[in-house]
Amino acid sequence: MTVSLPDSVSVLGTRSVWVVPKASAADADEITIADLTAALKATCYIYNGGILTGEQQRGDAPRKLCEVKTRQKIGTITESITDLQYSYHPQLDDADEANDMKSAMTQSSVVYLVDRKGILDETAPTVTDYFDVYEVELGYQNRTQTGEDDQAEYSITQGASVLNTSYDLQFAAS
Repeated sequence: MTVSLPDSVSVLGTRSVWVVPKASAADADEITIADLTAALKATCYIYNGGILTGEQQRGDAPRKLCEVKTRQKIGTITESITDLQYSYHPQLDDADEANDMKSAMTQSSVVYLVDRKGILDETAPTVTDYFDVYEVELGYQNRTQTGEDDQAEYSITQGASVLNTSYDLQFAAS
């Protein structure tokens, strides 16, 4: 007997996440491609499971959302995380590209996290794309590192309180 599997999309590297300041977009349901063009593309800053919850692979090198392959090490322990975790460079100022995410995620500010799933990060957004929007208030930035091995990177773990969530939206006309 032949088993046919439904079409599906690989998770690795098929997300695009932007940080849109709430002040620059009229409403979560009215986000335009122009809003994204002016926003911070955060996909390669955010680690592993994604925006608000996910799985952190301890023992594996942390994977960023834009990566299409996981850097592996021996042993995997899975534990849940509830905060955003993203990279930064402690020896560069906030104007440097390596610290764009840190600068965009100011404590106590409210931002929209736009999450376009199932499409490679380098694929430009189109009006037919579906995305989810999380309106979040950002908490304290705890500066830490992603692990104890030679794959560890400096990171910030930051609380994010969800104020509102909208799923399966499409971009508004520009």
